Amino acid sequence: MNRLTLTLFTLLLFSCNIPKTNKAASEQTEKQWEHSLGETQIGDRQQYISIPANYSVKVNAGPDFAVFYFNPIDTANKTDFAGGIYFGRFPKLFPPDNDSCTIYYLKSRFLAKDTDWTVQNCNGKFFVQIIHDDHGDKIHAFGDAKNETDLKHLLYIFSTFKEKK
Repeated sequence: MNRLTLTLFTLLLFSCNIPKTNKAASEQTEKQWEHSLGETQIGDRQQYISIPANYSVKVNAGPDFAVFYFNPIDTANKTDFAGGIYFGRFPKLFPPDNDSCTIYYLKSRFLAKDTDWTVQNCNGKFFVQIIHDDHGDKIHAFGDAKNETDLKHLLYIFSTFKEKK
């Protein structure tokens, strides 16, 4: 092989490895993020969800319903995602903010089952929601995210929602 061919071959081989290295680093970052979540009990219920350390769960209770919100502890923090879980008899899906929103469905886990989430993409901002029938009890899970990465994080958080009896 002449020097030019060897140089071009080396450059081609090196450039092919860069995406793999970045992909591996990205996967490692995601795994670290997932492991950084802490399991949190939802009120006095026997249900738990894993959220980031800088988030808390707060309740808004009514006479026949309860809504638990997870948001950053620091209210000045302009969060990239937040969510809530409604428990009650009369859940309603939230309509899109405007007519320019596109609606599609994504599969993700909720209460240890694959579930079709409704996703509203409104100019790059996302809103997800499902209504789940849990043995006659209605659960409406919902949340918003500012980008696709945070949408993935939000759905991962909802996938950690579980009951312990």
